[in-house]
Amino acid sequence: YTDAEAISKLLGELQPGVVVNCGAMSALGACEKDPENALRANAPKALVESLPPSSFFIHLSTDIVFEGDPTTTYNEEAPVKPLNVYGQSKAAFDTWLLQLQRGSDASKGPLATILRCSNIVGPRHPFCSTGTKFLQWLDTQLQQDGPVNAFADEVRNYVWVEDLVEVIEELTSLPAEDRATAPR
Repeated sequence: YTDAEAISKLLGELQPGVVVNCGAMSALGACEKDPENALRANAPKALVESLPPSSFFIHLSTDIVFEGDPTTTYNEEAPVKPLNVYGQSKAAFDTWLLQLQRGSDASKGPLATILRCSNIVGPRHPFCSTGTKFLQWLDTQLQQDGPVNAFADEVRNYVWVEDLVEVIEELTSLPAEDRATAPR
């Protein structure tokens, strides 16, 4: 994400119609230890700036851009108020991307949609033996047959990966002229 020249060269050759950004540095502990790298990984401006204006950019963000008040229902217009470095890095990019879409230079960049997903779950990845996501971690802990110390102050929803793929497929199947009017 950070080699702007290589990204620009590759995208110039490919001329993609759609780019789905699934990349992230999402391990909260790693983000806290290395905020600079978290921002580099979670705010791929060079990627967006290298896309042709006719392309469609779908960015997977996170619900962690919000403060997490369990009495609040967050929507697209809710103000961001991240509580950790991961959320801050994602919020910074989301804000930049929204400003690009709404600003006077909007015609220079691709049309973009931000999907703020909660915990994405699916089948365990075959190369992930320990699991860094909560459900993978919990599964590992429960298999060890000992006590499990978990969070008592966090309420989150889960998104099945195949449901997320369906939403992305639906967005990408829209005719180009309808993407601008799609709910964002």
